[in-house]
Amino acid sequence: MHALHNAHLLRRTLPRHLTAPRPYFPDRQAKHAEFARELRVKGPAQRAETNKKRAAKRAENKKKKEEENARGDIADVDVERGNEGEDEREDDGGGGGGEADDVEDEDELSE
Repeated sequence: MHALHNAHLLRRTLPRHLTAPRPYFPDRQAKHAEFARELRVKGPAQRAETNKKRAAKRAENKKKKEEENARGDIADVDVERGNEGEDEREDDGGGGGGEADDVEDEDELSE
C-alpha cells in the first residue's frame, strides 16, 4: 500500500479488510529467534573469513609498496602524474581560450 500514489485516499475509500497491513510471518518473534540462531553460527565464521581476506590484501599491498620503494618508482610516478595533470589543465580542448579567440569572433561579427 505504501508504494501507491495517494495511498491515504485509497485507505479512506476502500474497506479496512482490503488495506489492513498483513504480517510476513504469522509468528514474528519465533521467526526472529530462528534468524538470530542462524546468525550466531554464521556471523563469526563470516567475520573470520573477512578478516583473513583483509589481512592477505594488506600484506599484498605492503609488499608492493616496499618493492616500489626499493626501486624508487613512487617518486617517478608522482612526477609523471603531476605533469600530466598540468598539461590537461593548460589545453582542455574546450576552445574557451584567451583573447585571440575573442578577436576572431569580433571580426566575424563585423562582416
